[in-house]
Amino acid sequence: MIWPWVIWGAVGLGVVLIVVGVAAVMRELPPLRHAVLKLAQRQAAADRVRVKVEALRQDVEALQAKLPAKPE
Repeated sequence: MIWPWVIWGAVGLGVVLIVVGVAAVMRELPPLRHAVLKLAQRQAAADRVRVKVEALRQDVEALQAKLPAKPE
């Protein structure tokens, strides 16, 4: 009978495709990890800048509150 050969051939082909796909993904992981780390560093830097900007904005508002009102 040929059906067992067809079934085992399909299973073998599936296993080969899965192994090749996993190998391709594993090859891409180191650059991907590096990109994720760089992104995290940039997000942390952006958060630090955002905090500084908010602190400066509050300082400006406090100084503006101390200024005398302009007559209009």
